[in-house]
Amino acid sequence: MDSDTLMPDSDADATPNTRHFVVAVDFGTTFSSVAYVGYTHPNQRRRIGFQQVEIVDRYPDHPYGNFTCHDVPTEIWYSQKIARPIHHDRGDFEHQTLADDTSSGDNDDDASDTEASSEGTPEPDQPFSAPLNGDCKPASLFWGYGVQDQLKEADDDADHSRRLSRFKLMLDESPHTANVRNTLSETCKTLKKMRLIEEDTDIIADYLEQLFQHTKKRLIESEGYTDASTVEFVLCIPAIWEARASRKMQVAMGTAITKSGLGKLQNGSVDNLFLVSEPEAAAACVLASEKTRLKVLTPEDRFCRRCPFR
Repeated sequence: MDSDTLMPDSDADATPNTRHFVVAVDFGTTFSSVAYVGYTHPNQRRRIGFQQVEIVDRYPDHPYGNFTCHDVPTEIWYSQKIARPIHHDRGDFEHQTLADDTSSGDNDDDASDTEASSEGTPEPDQPFSAPLNGDCKPASLFWGYGVQDQLKEADDDADHSRRLSRFKLMLDESPHTANVRNTLSETCKTLKKMRLIEEDTDIIADYLEQLFQHTKKRLIESEGYTDASTVEFVLCIPAIWEARASRKMQVAMGTAITKSGLGKLQNGSVDNLFLVSEPEAAAACVLASEKTRLKVLTPEDRFCRRCPFR
């Protein structure tokens, strides 16, 4: 495969002997995966073949034992009531932060809650409302196979309302996804009141952060990734997505890259990001595979041979 069809030769002047990576992200509705190629000298880009593409594996908590695991469930679970910091540089999709989650008629209760938070930990059944200092994270944020692993434990006190799946559909505003988006919206309202997220797309950013952290770990273990390594990203997106959905996805990726340390941002956005539609990516994969032999379909092949109406 000529890698120039994927990304421009942006690192022609890169430092020799530094490892460079092209990381492709397939953020799916039910499962996600990451593929990559690594090289040392820019001239190697033009000789990268399909067989050199590697797929990230060994996802934590996967149930397949010694079998190779190349994808991970697109699920996340905020299991503890720990607040997150408020960010004011949200780019084109900045939303008003939740400075006060209670009504003006609850001033007395607010005062007592403030006193309680200054003396110790809030009660378990109350939203965490302590001052936000640093990068606060849920004490137990489960993702991927870790979500299913936690569901095996019998815990009647566990709040399953903060377990989310199919949240990719929040970016698709078509009528076909309305029911799913409405259900997710209710969960997001709860998470916002608890200050676990600021806006709905934070869920995507938090999931991608975990995915990128695992990817970075695997690249360090097997590919010699260092802080000096450069990373270019390829993101597969549905063909029906509007530009606004792609932009939101880019913002979520930028947040995840910053927090995971995999790659760098330039002027607040993802450096070296190439968007490719899913049908185009599938076609490129088929054409690049030497094992694939294309067959021109005849009229007879276009119908099921068992169909009585053929």
